Amino acid sequence: MMRLLLVGLCAGMLSSASAQENPQSVLFIGNSFTLGSGNAWVVGDGGVPGLFKKMAEARGLDAMEVKKAAELKVDWSYHLADGSATRDMISSQPWDVVVMQEVSTAPGNYGEKPLENFFTDGKNLAELIRASSSGARLVIFQPWARAEKHSIYKAKFPGGPAEMQSVIDENIAKLAAEINADIAPVGDAFLKCGEEHPELNIYLEDFHHANAEGCYLAAAVFFAKLLNADPRGLPALAKVSQEDAEKLQAIAWSVVSEANKAGVVKP
Repeated sequence: MMRLLLVGLCAGMLSSASAQENPQSVLFIGNSFTLGSGNAWVVGDGGVPGLFKKMAEARGLDAMEVKKAAELKVDWSYHLADGSATRDMISSQPWDVVVMQEVSTAPGNYGEKPLENFFTDGKNLAELIRASSSGARLVIFQPWARAEKHSIYKAKFPGGPAEMQSVIDENIAKLAAEINADIAPVGDAFLKCGEEHPELNIYLEDFHHANAEGCYLAAAVFFAKLLNADPRGLPALAKVSQEDAEKLQAIAWSVVSEANKAGVVKP
C-alpha cells in the first residue's frame, strides 16, 4: 500500500478510484506555516498536518499516518543539515507522500535567502527524500502572499498580493518541474479567498502568518490535492465557524480543481 509523507465524487465522499490510491503515510516538512504558529487551537490540533488528518478521519481514513518535521523560522537548509531530526524522520520509513514547505520569502525572492539557494536546497531535499523513499510523491507547499495591509507593499510588489503571489507561483512551478513534484496551491487559495470573501480574515495581526481560518484553508487544500477529494461537507475545526468552514472548503476545492484541469498541478 502507498505511504504518504508531508516537507488534498460527490460532496462528502471519496471516489472509488481515489480511495484505491489513498496514501497510507504522509510527512510534512516545514516551519511556522506548517505548524500554524500563533494559533493555540491549531497548534493543539497538530498544525496544518493535524487538521488535514482530522479531515481525512472525518471521511473514514483513520489508518492514514500523518507526521511532521517542522520548526519555527527554518528553511530547507536546516532540514538538510547533517544530524537533523528531519533526516531521521525521512529515513525512518518509506513514505508515500512528502510535503515540502520552504521559508515563505524564498520563492517570493524578497527575503535574505538568495533565490538560487531556494532551487539548490529544493533539489537536494528532493534527492534526500527519494534516496529513502524512491516511490514517494513530492508535493510542494505553495506559500501565500502577505495580506494587503502588510508594509512590504510600500517598498516592493506595487501590484499588491496578486503580484507577489505571481512571483511565488512562478518560482514554485519552476522548482516543481525540475524535481518532478506536485504543487498544493495554498497561496492561490489565499488569493482567491481575498478576492471572493474580503469579509473573511485569514491572517494573524502580523498580516503574514495564517490565523485559524487560514490554516483551515491550507488543510482543506491538502485534503483536496492529496486525496483527490471534495472537502465540502467536512466538519469545522480549530474554532473555525461552520459558516466560514463551508466558504473555505469551497475555495479549496475550486482552486485545486481549476489547477488540475489547467495542468498546472498534477492530479
